[in-house]
Amino acid sequence: MQRVEKSAPESEFQQRDAILLKQLPQVKFIARRIHERLPQHIDIQDLIHAGILGLLNALKKYDHSRNVQFKSYAQFRIRGAILDSLRELDWSPRLLRSRARRIEEAQSRLTSGLGRAATEDELAREVGFEILSEIVTRTSRTRDLEYRRRGS
Repeated sequence: MQRVEKSAPESEFQQRDAILLKQLPQVKFIARRIHERLPQHIDIQDLIHAGILGLLNALKKYDHSRNVQFKSYAQFRIRGAILDSLRELDWSPRLLRSRARRIEEAQSRLTSGLGRAATEDELAREVGFEILSEIVTRTSRTRDLEYRRRGS
């Protein structure tokens, strides 16, 4: 039998595929960890797909001369790709989200402390917002749009 040598490009593809297959569990692990802190309507498969794209990007841009293990570099790129994909899905500004979170936390504190639902003025004093009704309105609009989008 004659031994057939593989061409360099074919060998590179096999090597790349082996690296990708070895790193796939890492993609799934990172996606699951991020998914734990997200709303239920976010599909984990979308996160895994974004992570795979990040892994492919890491493979393309990896530089052996920097003395960094590929696994460490790939983790960074995978996580970044997943977070970037989530940012693309989220059209509301971060400031609005952080304010909504502060309001919800204050509302919870006041409700447990007062033994009743807090009034808007009490909530505004607790959070330190002067125009609380505007923020509440924007937040509820954001949630309404998210629910509508999920229902579609």
